[in-house]
Amino acid sequence: MMIAEQANSSLTYKKYKVIALNRDDATYFVEYVKDAGSQGVEYCWCQANRTLNIRSTVEGYLCPAKHRYELPTLTVVSATP
Repeated sequence: MMIAEQANSSLTYKKYKVIALNRDDATYFVEYVKDAGSQGVEYCWCQANRTLNIRSTVEGYLCPAKHRYELPTLTVVSATP
């Protein structure tokens, strides 16, 4: 389980592609490879620690939600248009 307070060296950074944006609540639908071994693609709705553009690719990690009915937060460490 990844927690935002962990040291950056112990986090697994992944590339996320922004597929859609919900402007009403500033949430994003992103695509990412779940793990390098399987190359299986996953999708999820999330919040982000910065404003993202549709079709952009970012590198970062997903922090799990603290409560059951909240979305995870994508913590972005680098972005490309």
